[in-house]
Amino acid sequence: MKNFKVMAQLWILTGTYSLIVEDNMPIPANLRITVSDNTKPSSAKALFIGCFKGEKPCGGAYDNIDNHAVRTMQEMVDSGEITGDYKEFTTLPLKGGNFDVAIVMGLGKKEDYSLDRFRSCAAKAARTLRKICTRSMALFTDSFGDFTLEEIASTAAEGVVMGLYKFPKIAKEDKNATKIQVEELVLIAPAEATERVKAAAERGSVIAFATNYARDLANLPANFATPEYLVEQAQAIAAEGNLTCTIHDREALEKIGAGGILSVARGSVKQPFLIEIEYSCGNPDAPTVALIGKGITFDSGGISIKPSDGMHLMKYDMHGSATVLGVMKIFGQIKPDVNILCLVPTCENMPDADAYRPGDVIRMYDGQHVEIISTDAEGRMLLADALAIAAERKVDLMVDVATLTGAIVVALGHIATGIFSNNAVLTREIIDAGLECDELAWEMPMFKEFEIQLGSMVADLKNSGGRAAGSCTAGLFLKKFVKDIPWIHMDIAGVAWMEEDSTLYNHKPYLPKKGATGVAVRTLNAFIRRIADSCGSDKSRLQEILKG
Repeated sequence: MKNFKVMAQLWILTGTYSLIVEDNMPIPANLRITVSDNTKPSSAKALFIGCFKGEKPCGGAYDNIDNHAVRTMQEMVDSGEITGDYKEFTTLPLKGGNFDVAIVMGLGKKEDYSLDRFRSCAAKAARTLRKICTRSMALFTDSFGDFTLEEIASTAAEGVVMGLYKFPKIAKEDKNATKIQVEELVLIAPAEATERVKAAAERGSVIAFATNYARDLANLPANFATPEYLVEQAQAIAAEGNLTCTIHDREALEKIGAGGILSVARGSVKQPFLIEIEYSCGNPDAPTVALIGKGITFDSGGISIKPSDGMHLMKYDMHGSATVLGVMKIFGQIKPDVNILCLVPTCENMPDADAYRPGDVIRMYDGQHVEIISTDAEGRMLLADALAIAAERKVDLMVDVATLTGAIVVALGHIATGIFSNNAVLTREIIDAGLECDELAWEMPMFKEFEIQLGSMVADLKNSGGRAAGSCTAGLFLKKFVKDIPWIHMDIAGVAWMEEDSTLYNHKPYLPKKGATGVAVRTLNAFIRRIADSCGSDKSRLQEILKG
């Protein structure tokens, strides 16, 4: 672990997006994003052209390709060879112009067109470059429907950066490694708009890179991504973004009585930590938002051990922590007008002679006692301590993110995040933030009647209410530790990992074919921005809004 270092940089115009790894770890693509005005020739070799169903290919791109290609394209539209169906693509050689090849991508019916469809088409166009052995692509930002130039630039950057993501094999030699790497995306805009387009592209790229960063963390094997590794990553994020990072080790956790975290960690030789990253916007009157991510770097289930089938995937049980670390990476570069407290409780859940057992009673950080029914209900033990600590800090609202329950997969499949909250306004805001970036979420019930399932003969409550309404009782368990602070719990267990047969990938090519998705990084970024915009850096205004 100590020899595995990750350094990442992303610049617009002059730099690269890169993941640089040591000790024979393969290197994904370098990608340079440039913004050019439409009066200058482009350095790109391919031109990305959109085509709505039943219409000729879009706009200003026609002025930059040869007449023969224009005629050929129109003939293919007329003959039905180019239909404009969503994500259908055709490549055409170009001669005598600025570009060598055109990628004509179907945008679907105009009435169904959205930024997410454009994001998906940009991702597929970027992947097509690899197939045709081309290293650079340009697009005209005023040629993709009625969205603003800034929306197209930001969304194109997101789609291309996320669409080109591929976690490399950890091998002496990756024989399946991509031979052709895409090196440049050129966004062509009117001369008077290039600065605005550049700023938008940078925002989109930063957000997409942070999503890919979360994917990297969750894809890493558990012998690489240990609790100590997450500590190193948090410290690096803090150093890069001028944030404050405090690490609470086992001794510190024992001193404050964080029994939930310590109990789960007892079965592992790996030390537990509570990672704390703070971002200050410089205004003490601005609201403080707590972001809490579950950091179980490997979940065997403990004494209540999981079936061997699929246990190898339990390396991604720390995706909640990967998500909030990715969000903090964004906030190190794009500074929101709110204060952020990020908490990551992290450890392994392993069986051992000293592991916590079913039937044990654990004293939590806030003094409540929990009877252990299942040691595989460990994530909520970590989150409960972190939530209680955040509540003690008097934050204005808090959001926790976790791959918490298999029950949420039964309820929502692999399509949506489950939302549990004690505040209706927050629920609507987080769902709308997800819709803004096309990450679906759905409000789940927390009926008071479910609390019966958490009742215990020997303690304040049990850590599991059984299989019935499992995700709902897990949410109610967490609610016991938030006091009266407005709170959201995001159960991402169904959407944190993609399998090759997933229909969602076919619909959204910027998602990986297989592996960690980086889910909720973009949603939380949008949510925090919405909070900042609505309250104007005034916590009293936020409190009024949350009262509905």
